[in-house]
Amino acid sequence: MPYAYVEPEVYLTHRGIHVYYTYRNDNADEPRRYWFSTDASEDFSFDVRDLMIALEKNKLIPDNQVIEDDEEIMTFIRLGLDHGLIKLPDNVQLGDLKLNEKNTPFLDSHLKSGILCPFCGQENIEGGFVETGFGRASQVMGCNDCDRVWTDIYTIHRIEIE
Repeated sequence: MPYAYVEPEVYLTHRGIHVYYTYRNDNADEPRRYWFSTDASEDFSFDVRDLMIALEKNKLIPDNQVIEDDEEIMTFIRLGLDHGLIKLPDNVQLGDLKLNEKNTPFLDSHLKSGILCPFCGQENIEGGFVETGFGRASQVMGCNDCDRVWTDIYTIHRIEIE
């Protein structure tokens, strides 16, 4: 029985990059749970479970993290893209990450309060594991409203003696 090529469905788009589903046995009715690709031909496919190991090694997520739902998979993929851990085709570039008033209109509010998303200004943000050391700490943050991910960097600016 002949079959026709079907363009894979986009799983998510992050900073201008499409991440596509891959399919078991080329059957469009069977998307794989953990395998995705940054191009439609699957030449740049990756396993999110391998990506998690790279994220753990780079201290971007806590060790022994477990994938519980699609939101976590999407967060891991966004982090992998933001930190260059997912290979992209030569003709694809990640969108600009430089912080400015156009792409982070609420940056000043976020820096002052710590509770507003720097991208959309909503309070629906969550933080991950806090990595500490060498007089600073960092925490991967995410907004549940606009789905953007960023890293907050903390430095010591005062101490209190008890």
